[in-house]
Amino acid sequence: KELQNQKLVQNNLDSEYAMLQQKGLLSAIIANATGKKPFIPKPDINSLPYQNINDTTPFRRELISFTKEHQQDSVALTIKDEWQKKPGKLIAMQQTLSFFRTHPQKIITGDGMGCFSSKLAFRATALNLSGGYPKTFAYINNDFAENHLAVFLYFFTKQKELHSVTNTPDSVYNQMLGEYGLAGIAALLIFYVGFFIKRTKNLIEAFPFLFILLSAFAFGYWFEQLSIVPFFELMMFLSIRDSNLKIAA
Repeated sequence: KELQNQKLVQNNLDSEYAMLQQKGLLSAIIANATGKKPFIPKPDINSLPYQNINDTTPFRRELISFTKEHQQDSVALTIKDEWQKKPGKLIAMQQTLSFFRTHPQKIITGDGMGCFSSKLAFRATALNLSGGYPKTFAYINNDFAENHLAVFLYFFTKQKELHSVTNTPDSVYNQMLGEYGLAGIAALLIFYVGFFIKRTKNLIEAFPFLFILLSAFAFGYWFEQLSIVPFFELMMFLSIRDSNLKIAA
């Protein structure tokens, strides 16, 4: 039994020795025991934890498959390699302006709801990009496919470093102009922005909220989701109420 215990201890020491040797710590322990300057091993930057793994997720694979499939049919996805030199947001705005240069008859009323740039247009692809949608009723307008959908697929079928908000075509301004034309932009400015400006023109503290909201409109389809817009409206209405109470007092 004593021999078995000695063998067990020896095996444990051997495994500890091998582990320390593997980690590069054995030389540091020996140096410390002999009074020499300890050697601390540097991390191996070529090891797996320090490498960027370009993993293709199931969602990315679905986008790649979708792109290949629709490049062959009537919905032509015009994907250009020179897009890598610009952020997707800028490309999307250029596409919107270019669209109206080639379709001047749509400048006033736009291309139609869900036909050019909106959360609805993305949802209707049935790719679960902006919520669920039955594949049986999937719909992709050619104008959407050739412009903002193509931009989204270009960036989001590539490495994850490109999957940022700066490369999505989401924008209230693109949505209003592309789907509702100048009439939509005018309605936004007159009936929405103008409403708050008129009622808060004497409230200096309310203008930073308006500025932040108008800036945020360039980075998402905010009217199609419960997010910052209700919060902004609540803050503005509270400011208006406080102003009216002060006047009444």
